[in-house]
Amino acid sequence: MRPRPLTFLALVALGVLVGHQLAYGLVASHGAVGHGYLAPLAALVVPFGFLAMGVVGLRLSGAEVDRIGPWWATVASTQIAVFVVQETLEAAASGHGAGSLVAHPVFWVGILLQPIVAWALLAASRRSVEAVRARGGGDIPVVVAGGAVVTAPVGHDVRRRDPAASHRRRRGPPRSLV
Repeated sequence: MRPRPLTFLALVALGVLVGHQLAYGLVASHGAVGHGYLAPLAALVVPFGFLAMGVVGLRLSGAEVDRIGPWWATVASTQIAVFVVQETLEAAASGHGAGSLVAHPVFWVGILLQPIVAWALLAASRRSVEAVRARGGGDIPVVVAGGAVVTAPVGHDVRRRDPAASHRRRRGPPRSLV
């Protein structure tokens, strides 16, 4: 079970963004230089990342840990690579050399956080879908990156309206609100 490319990229982008913010929040005591691009990027990455989490959650819900391990390894290693490239480009854009990265603790903390963030995103994806299924919340509609709409069956104990009763609820004239 391999991740689809757009889903994978959206999940990795969200993970790198979260790991980056955590690293700078934990280590950097001053305002970091070269992060002006993050706000507009986050506005794009976060919604697509959460959508990807839903798709991944549907694929991994009920899966054993041995099925999640390959996903985690792939997502975590890609997040580390993207984080290193991101930090290298930030250092170059701010006038520092790429070699200056190894002297900054935030770089190493960021690398260490990426696998943890990847695991947290995958676990949250899986657990949230399982929680909805356990509550019996009906089918979950999911729009896949290709544009197809699929549903995931959630539970059979969902209370549904009587379809035969729908003809009795005809729309009447509007009521006055006063």
